[in-house]
Amino acid sequence: IITGCINPVKEQNWLYIKDKDERLRQYLESIRFYLTHCIVRKIVFCENSNYACFMAKQALIKLAKDCNKQLEWLGFNGDSNLVKLHGKGYGEAEIMNYVCSHSSLLKESTQLVKVTGRLIVKNINEIILSTQVNSNYFYRDIYRSHLHGVDTRCYICNIEYFKGYLNNCYE
Repeated sequence: IITGCINPVKEQNWLYIKDKDERLRQYLESIRFYLTHCIVRKIVFCENSNYACFMAKQALIKLAKDCNKQLEWLGFNGDSNLVKLHGKGYGEAEIMNYVCSHSSLLKESTQLVKVTGRLIVKNINEIILSTQVNSNYFYRDIYRSHLHGVDTRCYICNIEYFKGYLNNCYE
């Protein structure tokens, strides 16, 4: 699962890049990377600004087929007021909730790998291959060790565990 927000609201705090064209370019680059370099065969991209980019979406769906993979592209209008109030982590959780409710590829799976959309994890295959099926892997942010919790930019999780303990956690 690749999460994203192509066109965030202008007042959104905690964003380094707010330009929608640059964000779109980075998301497309990330999706291309995972389609061409990652061992995962089913990829869901979901973004919460419901940004229309039909041509780019169709090109990536074609690339997925050429790579013998499936790409599901989901979009919806997230609650930008609550994201402004609670931060981009709220938006990430909202996206994951949407994916759990609407993704046909997720319904066919038992485990998920979640990556924040503009992040390219170059050693993603090594990470995946070092895990045990149906186990959960959450990482601590070593650069912010004073904070409690885990880094949600990348994790691997059993879907039933996610749905039972993490889905709707933003509420």
